[in-house]
Amino acid sequence: MNEDLHFENVLAGTREPWLVIDPKPLSGDLEWGVIPLFWNRFTESTLDERFRMIVASQELDAARARGWTLVRAVQNWLWMIEEHLEPGEESDDPAFVTVAEIAPWAASR
Repeated sequence: MNEDLHFENVLAGTREPWLVIDPKPLSGDLEWGVIPLFWNRFTESTLDERFRMIVASQELDAARARGWTLVRAVQNWLWMIEEHLEPGEESDDPAFVTVAEIAPWAASR
């Protein structure tokens, strides 16, 4: 599993049609790696549409994927605040900007 697979880490390649860069491999639940696919191109589809596509295409457990998405959204939000932002400062990092919508979405299902 690659815990940082998102649209900005997939490039057009020459040897193959697509090249994944900046891998962050882990061993564990595949559902852990869903949230990065929400970070970029956020407005192109709803969270529900994107989630259904991801879960179906990879044959993931939807409840487990939603649970890990909530955990990682809260984890990323706290990490960004603790490590990167001064009080009152804004961030344009998609991992931070989108968690304000992803966490409540994951918690409400």
